Amino acid sequence: ALLRRVALARARALEIAGRQDEAFAAYVALSGVAEARADRDIELAALLARATLRAGQSSQHDASEGQALAERALTLARELGDRAAEAKALWCHSLSALFRGRVDDTIAFGEASLAIALELGLTEQEAQTRLEIGHAGLMSGRTAVSAAHLSIAADRFRAEGNLAMLSDALASDAFRLFEEGRLEEALARTREALVISEETDNLWGQGFALEVVGYVAMERGELGAAVATWEDGIERATRAGYAGAAVNPGTALAAAYGMRGAADRAFSVAERARSVAEGLDLTLAELT
Repeated sequence: ALLRRVALARARALEIAGRQDEAFAAYVALSGVAEARADRDIELAALLARATLRAGQSSQHDASEGQALAERALTLARELGDRAAEAKALWCHSLSALFRGRVDDTIAFGEASLAIALELGLTEQEAQTRLEIGHAGLMSGRTAVSAAHLSIAADRFRAEGNLAMLSDALASDAFRLFEEGRLEEALARTREALVISEETDNLWGQGFALEVVGYVAMERGELGAAVATWEDGIERATRAGYAGAAVNPGTALAAAYGMRGAADRAFSVAERARSVAEGLDLTLAELT
């Protein structure tokens, strides 16, 4: 148990530092240790960690492998009777489905994960799962569903002291407010998210918050501010290994450069977004 905790803590620290390639290698090494020792508990922990990295928008994203790892983890969790791990594996499935554009699957897996989390009082897991259901609501235009889940997720993360995920939840809710045309409220949420991210040196969170600030500026016709904000946000988030940072606002940034008559720069930014998306087995549609 001590080996598992130490190995996972070290690898997680690498993730937070934006060193996802090293983190994933550490998780693979842990899987090797589990196999050598025939330790199924360590095997399950390593599978869940690998599935999480492969499923999300990190530089280690691989949709097919993320889904396969989540399924292996889910099967093993059920064999071991580890319901907390089962909830996490279902969440990994939800996350994988989200970035493959399968919104209904995201919600279905998320609701299954959430039911276990609520039954067992797994506050952190509840918050993580609600965040993905909230994201799915945003992608499918179900803003009422999104608002409810994102609000509760933010409350849970705040209570747990998980500032990195609190920032994510606030920025996600800011995007919802932007979509509803509530620009001032959206900016207020992003300011809080940005302050938290800067105080905790969370470049990923900074990039996400600045992405939303850019959308608000663009909506207001502040073209120069939008371009500067997106460039700043993409640079910060890319350093953190947030691969989607080059894709999500990248298409909008390319359009903004086109509107300014900077055709070469617009093409360069659009190509960067396409290249990153293809390299990560993502499509632009899945990330917008």
